[in-house]
Amino acid sequence: MNASGLRGTLSSMGLADLLQWASQARKTGTLVFDKGSLRKQIHFRDGVIAASGSNDPREYLGQFLLRHQVISEDQLRDAMETQRRTGKMLGRVLLDGGLLPVEKLMRLLARKAEETIYSLFLWEDAHFHFVDGETPEMEIVPLALQVEEVLLEGARRYDSLKKVREDFPSDATVLRKTGMTPPADALSHPMAALLYDLVDGARSIADICLEAHAPEYSASLVLHRLYGEGHLEIAAGARRRTPSRGEALVVLSEQAKGMLEKGNFEPALVLLEQIRDGADGNPEVPDLLRRAEAGFVDLAYRHFLPPKKVPVLTRPLESLVSEELTPEEGFLVSRMTGSWDIESIVSISPLREVEVLRILKRLRERMIFRLQDPPEPATT
Repeated sequence: MNASGLRGTLSSMGLADLLQWASQARKTGTLVFDKGSLRKQIHFRDGVIAASGSNDPREYLGQFLLRHQVISEDQLRDAMETQRRTGKMLGRVLLDGGLLPVEKLMRLLARKAEETIYSLFLWEDAHFHFVDGETPEMEIVPLALQVEEVLLEGARRYDSLKKVREDFPSDATVLRKTGMTPPADALSHPMAALLYDLVDGARSIADICLEAHAPEYSASLVLHRLYGEGHLEIAAGARRRTPSRGEALVVLSEQAKGMLEKGNFEPALVLLEQIRDGADGNPEVPDLLRRAEAGFVDLAYRHFLPPKKVPVLTRPLESLVSEELTPEEGFLVSRMTGSWDIESIVSISPLREVEVLRILKRLRERMIFRLQDPPEPATT
């Protein structure tokens, strides 16, 4: 495949214009979108959307099935262990294990692919480029989505989220129940019931999304509806999580290269993340970031977070309230039950592998948990 000359940012050429261009020109190829370390793709065949892809763990098949309560975390852990052992695709492992019929899996895969496309309407500052030619041969469920259909649904979602943002300015908003119980039909969908149950006056929307394996968009809509009906309210004075984002630093990428050469992967990661957004048009920074992430992951597994070691809390979970854990930290800590090893926790997390390992490293340095050998298999 050959890269075409079309490239830019979504702030200069919106997604709707890009989709219309591909449709009207009857393009065959792939639109690639990059936002930080995340990458999503829309594959076209003769101007029709044929497939999509994403490296966002929240959009992986396992997370999608957890979100729709098709499988449990334990079942996903076991399936991913089988996948690692056999090299089979996760969908095939689930089919072979009898966890869902092929017809249902195909429907869910198609729906997951559509959700990836719609999520791009909420990206406003991503870079894009178009690659001409045949779409890649992948084990994917083929779609046949007309661009006009996608534009209508995408615009609806964008407008819906704008209304939500008027009341919930960010995912740091903390909600609590008002005491007015929702009617049964308001919680008839399992996800709606789970989201409502997770509201406790302390969890932020980000906390709730992590715990429910739910994307911010769909979770926010459900919570906002319950808020509008008087079943939820914003918790006055509740703890709010403010993402720590340092101001953009003007730093030469040569500094990061030097760190990578010395094997200082985590400091290089921190530096590259700070300069990433200001490195428009510089392909070197994303490449360096990928090298730093790969180096850190390898170092973590080899030295301080062996994949088969089991993390065990050093004190009861209830006593960690004073630690002011972030939503991501809280999610991982809640899985430290003594039966999950590092590899299993990484596999079921909606976070990227490198993010999970960096958080676990920080938690271990704070002595939140210790590592122990896995239990010996029972003998019969």
